[in-house]
Amino acid sequence: KFQEGPAVDVKSPLERAGRPDKTRVKLLWAKALEAKAQKLDADPLESDWLTVDRMGLSGKSLGIWGTDSKFRIGVGQLVNHRHTESFMGVCILISCIQMAIEVPGIESGTSAAEVLFFVELATTTVFTLEAVLKVIELGFVMGKHTFLRSLWNQLDFFIVLTSLMSLIMEATMETAGGSGAFEVVRVLRALRPLRIIGRSQNIQLVVQSLALSLSSMLHVVIVLLLFFLIFGILGTQMFKGLFFSCSRKESDGDYLFEADDYETLVLGKPVKELDRAECICDGCEWKRQYLNYDNVFNAMLTLFAVSTTDGWVEVLYSALDSGIEVDQAPKKNSNPMAFLFFVVFICIVGFALMNLFSGVVFYQFTRIKLKRQTNDALLSDGQKHWNLICYCIANTKFPLKINPPRGKSMWIKMRCMCFGIVTSNAFDSFIMVCILFNTLSMTLPFYNQSETYTLVLEDMNLGFSAIFLVEMVLKLLALGFKNYWKSGWNRFDFALVTSSLMDFLLAFMSASFLRILRIGRITRITRITRITRITRIARLTKGLKGVQSLVSTIMLSLASFWSVGTLLILVFFIYAYIGVVLFRRVEHGVWINEHANFEYFSIACITLLRVATMEAWVGLMEECGLGRCSEKGG
Repeated sequence: KFQEGPAVDVKSPLERAGRPDKTRVKLLWAKALEAKAQKLDADPLESDWLTVDRMGLSGKSLGIWGTDSKFRIGVGQLVNHRHTESFMGVCILISCIQMAIEVPGIESGTSAAEVLFFVELATTTVFTLEAVLKVIELGFVMGKHTFLRSLWNQLDFFIVLTSLMSLIMEATMETAGGSGAFEVVRVLRALRPLRIIGRSQNIQLVVQSLALSLSSMLHVVIVLLLFFLIFGILGTQMFKGLFFSCSRKESDGDYLFEADDYETLVLGKPVKELDRAECICDGCEWKRQYLNYDNVFNAMLTLFAVSTTDGWVEVLYSALDSGIEVDQAPKKNSNPMAFLFFVVFICIVGFALMNLFSGVVFYQFTRIKLKRQTNDALLSDGQKHWNLICYCIANTKFPLKINPPRGKSMWIKMRCMCFGIVTSNAFDSFIMVCILFNTLSMTLPFYNQSETYTLVLEDMNLGFSAIFLVEMVLKLLALGFKNYWKSGWNRFDFALVTSSLMDFLLAFMSASFLRILRIGRITRITRITRITRITRIARLTKGLKGVQSLVSTIMLSLASFWSVGTLLILVFFIYAYIGVVLFRRVEHGVWINEHANFEYFSIACITLLRVATMEAWVGLMEECGLGRCSEKGG
């Protein structure tokens, strides 16, 4: 309730005519909010919630500059200026590019090394200067709102310190590339991209939701560890010492491979059918698989790999073929009960419990976002209710209502006739049917079709495009360009019709005397414009309220998807840089090869993308953990 007393007619002429006045409604809301704020300011117990986020200058910065110091105020204005924020963002981007280009094993003294060093020096100088200015503005540590009281400022200060240490070590140590301490400092430089988080409130919201989800995620981890432990103990009792098989390395030119299949014969028997005694006598190796159940820890690692469904079929086959006793050769399908063990584990852990992590994070993200929207972190129940009402009113969108043209001239009468046509249900139904048949016609082309068939499809497309062009013209005549452009669907239709006209124009240019004016590969451009026709199917959602509501929800969630995507890119960047520093010298093998390695930043990103999609990550982990280094890595 905004006011008390008798009801007063506050409707504007537009509202009395049936059309809501957005400006007047929001003005009433603003006046009511101002009155409520004045009331809360009068009560010191309730006014704190309005000023809880205001952080001004307090105390003496470094014991020298007070709150009224012009120098301190000027520094604060410089640091918080939007151009300064943009400049710092550009510097962070340049620093990230420099980290991606830099190869840890690059030879010192080369022109590339010198350029990268000067870029590192310049960005570090800028970051250090920013930290110094923030310390002058806020103070260092003594005080409530000083520099080191903020978590993001602590991260910036730590990154500046590690950058300075890296510069000093790189400038003073000739053998810095082989120094273990320098490698540690280089790994810490991977945290630089996290400075972007402190400059984006949306990404901070995602990070905050992850941080607040840790307690709930801890409960999920405890439950998962309990199930991993239970199945690990059970797997150890069932398969302990049974994941062994005979293997012999044979040479094929310069390539070594392990013969552990059923085709290579040794002593008249396949290699994999040899028991341990026969295997050792023939000079072969009785080899244990990387994923096994010989102890609880190995069993839990194997179960974790199985829960990610990476290579779990091979583990299942090994369990099905495991012998009855230790040191016996595996036999096909000798242990069929292993199938039940894996199916139960994947259903309980892989499908159910592992997905609880995303559920917990999503719940915390939604709760924190609602709190931030309504600012109810420190509010009472009444204040939360009031703030929620204000937020809903401020974000209310009024439906677009357009009245027919008025007048007695022939032009107005023609526009009124067009208005009646485009606003009728029969016209909408006809357009929807045309869109549906146009979409179905796009599914008819196939490879090596006849010319007659192609001409029929082209004529069909020409007819549908003409119908949509007439629809656009009728709406422009009925509504006028200004009212027509207010609707998002109309703008969408305008873009599709324009792309269709461009398609016909390009086709005409490719088949007439105007082919002299063709620039580039016009055929490829024509194909791209034709692809846009398929987006017409999106108009089918206009008449389906449920689908339209779902599409609206997805569109409103794009901002959150962008924030989460940015955070994922930062995580990929950090891990790719660390992978290059730690695993660039790993020798190529079965899984670490020219397509998946950490020798360069770009290939490291692709390798991490494979790991994120659970594609052969166990093999990559195995070969990276062997510690075999190649001379190529430096």
